[in-house]
Amino acid sequence: MKHEMGYAYCDQIEIIPGFNTREDFGTAEQQAELKTSIKEEGILVNCLVRETDRILMDGANNPITDDAGNTQPIYEIFDGARRLGVATMLTEENPDNPVLIPLSIYPKETTETQMLLAMLITGTEQKQLTPYEQAKGIERLAKLKMKGKDIADKIGKTPAYVTNCLKFMKEASPTLKEQVKAGAVTMAAALDILNAAANQEEADEIAKEAAEHAEKSGKKRVGESSVKAATKKRTADPEDEDTEQPEGKPAPAKSKMAPALDILEGLYKSITAQPKETVKPEPLEILDALIRLVSGKCEVVEIAPLFIVMETPAPAAPEKKKSLKDRMEEAAAEDDKPATKKAAKKATTKKAAAPKATAKKKEVAKKKDEPAPDAEDEFDDFGE
Repeated sequence: MKHEMGYAYCDQIEIIPGFNTREDFGTAEQQAELKTSIKEEGILVNCLVRETDRILMDGANNPITDDAGNTQPIYEIFDGARRLGVATMLTEENPDNPVLIPLSIYPKETTETQMLLAMLITGTEQKQLTPYEQAKGIERLAKLKMKGKDIADKIGKTPAYVTNCLKFMKEASPTLKEQVKAGAVTMAAALDILNAAANQEEADEIAKEAAEHAEKSGKKRVGESSVKAATKKRTADPEDEDTEQPEGKPAPAKSKMAPALDILEGLYKSITAQPKETVKPEPLEILDALIRLVSGKCEVVEIAPLFIVMETPAPAAPEKKKSLKDRMEEAAAEDDKPATKKAAKKATTKKAAAPKATAKKKEVAKKKDEPAPDAEDEFDDFGE
């Protein structure tokens, strides 16, 4: 959004109540360094302010004017509260030499969303905001109905970064937020804690154990490695830790599937103990039940009635291979069986044809004894 450059003294600038997200004004040492810097070189980074319709008035409610007779406008600051605070301290110490503050002046129509965006952009570019302050500003933009992708595009961050900030602000306990705010736990470590925990109470326990690990390791704050060590310790099987292994032999690796197999085994035992159901549950019901079971949100006995114990017929026994003796006995028995209809018909036909063949032979023998016929008789016999 368009803005103008200008200058103003401390008494012309007011803080918007409840707006500024800046909560960490640094340690006493850091504030002393900033005070020395402003005293010697002035304020180098513009404070962001918004115009108002008001002007500076004196105790008698009369307008205060400059040497040229111009009234002094009042501005509302929405970024740069720490610089304003240090400048006010220096002005009070030396009223004859008030600190002149450089400003980026936005029009009075500037909305809360636009001010938050300007503050986040400036703070991100100049690395003035802590991760917690950035997350809080992003959360406020989301509450003003601004989409995560639009926030990411405006402030120069990835959508994943915005999503993680919103996740932290929504899921972290007040204790964990205070730890991140104070710098005792990094934002990345806090997100790892939330991903590993089922609820805020467990997250606080993991954070405590991670802090103990960081202290033993000589680290000033809890990082991702400390969280990893804490979660690994919590998920380790106590029985495996107590079991002594023979010297020189490493402990057998526990299968990653073991927890899932234990759950399924318990589910199977519970299912088989249930009466059979007549109505088959929907696949989505089964899927939802399994998800709740694995995530620890329900017990096996709560979802077992959803499943049906299906009876499957026992597989047929494989056919036993016959011995040579058995096969020979079967062949002998086959020979003793009566002939089939086809074989019986063939035998009958053969028996009936036998007398005809005998008569034909006798006729041939008789003809040999008779004289041969002439040609006409032959042709007559041929022609019949």
